[in-house]
Amino acid sequence: MPSRPPRSSYASGVVIALLATAAACMGGLLSREHAVALRSQEVGEAVIAERLRITSELHDMVAHSIGIIAIQAGAASHAIRTRPTAGAGMRVDVRRSGEERALQVDVDLSAFRIVREALTNVVRRDFSAGPPPEGGFRVTVRLPLPQPAGVPVEAR
Repeated sequence: MPSRPPRSSYASGVVIALLATAAACMGGLLSREHAVALRSQEVGEAVIAERLRITSELHDMVAHSIGIIAIQAGAASHAIRTRPTAGAGMRVDVRRSGEERALQVDVDLSAFRIVREALTNVVRRDFSAGPPPEGGFRVTVRLPLPQPAGVPVEAR
């Protein structure tokens, strides 16, 4: 009859097998955690790279726009110095009455916008206002009208 190994040797083998299995599981878990950490780092780096790309693109667009603004401002400044009527063919006289005083910011801005809009309309729509030679006051405006669409006005 063959001899059986002692019981302690069998128990040792089971313990060693359990320890090896535990070590393999731990190694797998650590390897997985490492892979997750690397992936997270890669995603973070990709996000940073995309943000840098967008920032660079925005920088280029803003720099270009500011360059255009600077060129236009320089041209406008030159035009104002050399041709005060900025090619619109208008003569503008400003007359004030009453005591000159500081205005609130919103009132000042409203006055500026009203004058700007009036001048824009004069240039765009061949607008005129004033007393005619026969007396009274006349306002003349030419407005461009679209071609009729074939629908009567009453039906609209």
